[in-house]
Amino acid sequence: MFLAGKGKERKTDSMKSVPKLPKNVAPFTIGGWPVDALSQGTIRLLRRIAQEDGWTIEEVMTAAMEEFVVMRKAEEELKTKVIQFTPYAHLRSTSA
Repeated sequence: MFLAGKGKERKTDSMKSVPKLPKNVAPFTIGGWPVDALSQGTIRLLRRIAQEDGWTIEEVMTAAMEEFVVMRKAEEELKTKVIQFTPYAHLRSTSA
């Protein structure tokens, strides 16, 4: 008889997945953005930000997503950039 040992933990083991909805159930959306996976606290935060700025929750979500995309693109571009440093002769050691 073999005992079932605990396998190697995967990176996704601690993540919660969005449950699959039956075909006859539509996900809750705000302005086309699915929000059924967001917590109640996150929805309240979005509402508070929207009220402070005079926006709708949909506008806050759209602005946040646009900012996220811009940041991700900038991070990816940064990886491709190489910074060239000029060697300074006066800083080099002449002793061998």
